[in-house]
Amino acid sequence: MTLDSRTEPEQLAAFGLAADDGVWERGAGETLSSGTSSVAAAAAAIANGWCESPVHVHLPGGDLLVELTDGGARLTGPAAEICRVELV
Repeated sequence: MTLDSRTEPEQLAAFGLAADDGVWERGAGETLSSGTSSVAAAAAAIANGWCESPVHVHLPGGDLLVELTDGGARLTGPAAEICRVELV
């Protein structure tokens, strides 16, 4: 979905509902969460005046708090080890 100034709030809600099924990242496939996608969705919502920072983003892997400041973004959320790999 492309979000721009013509995007309606209902479309953003649909984008959020689609994220409940997972997030697809190029090169990685389906993943439970994406900081980049979360910041992009939050920035689009703020730019369109639908909400203000900070924004709570709900993803299958857990909720993120996205705070946008002048030229930057801060993500706050849970982190958990999902696997352990030993490289030899």
